[in-house]
Amino acid sequence: MNEHSDDHIRPWTYYHEPTELEGGVGCDSQHHINDLDLAKHICDRYDECHWFDGDEDFGTYPGAMGRYHIDESVDTYIKKKWKVVEGSLYFPDTRYLNIGERDIWCNRYKEVTGQSITDMKKQCDDDRSGCDGFTLDEKAGSGFLCKWVVEEREGSLDGHVKIPAFNFDGEREL
Repeated sequence: MNEHSDDHIRPWTYYHEPTELEGGVGCDSQHHINDLDLAKHICDRYDECHWFDGDEDFGTYPGAMGRYHIDESVDTYIKKKWKVVEGSLYFPDTRYLNIGERDIWCNRYKEVTGQSITDMKKQCDDDRSGCDGFTLDEKAGSGFLCKWVVEEREGSLDGHVKIPAFNFDGEREL
């Protein structure tokens, strides 16, 4: 595993296959691991992992992994147009939205007003610029429409967003 950083702001890690060094002492490799199940397993294992994608430089999994900011005053709703995939071998009950070769952030692009989920859903459905979902602050009666932006970088792989588990009351567990 080699760690790198971009101007010491965004650290990331490249995962390499272990390969024995000459003389049988230690191991090192420049062969990047490409294992989607490993990426799922790492994210499944840690509750603080909310999303992952592939490594854009090498076109391999795992790539970046991260956590969304939790704001209890708003809820985000995503359209049911994305493929849902299972978690890893050891966490098959975990589910992810596979959002394709898109940035893992559902980017805000239009401020809207609405008093209910139904109002906001209608505005998203009626929007012709590719609405993928919306964030709603029901107390304020406002929110915004969002969409996942297609990544136009060579080597980018599908982003995966962990779907929060639901308890028996129908409430989200984060």
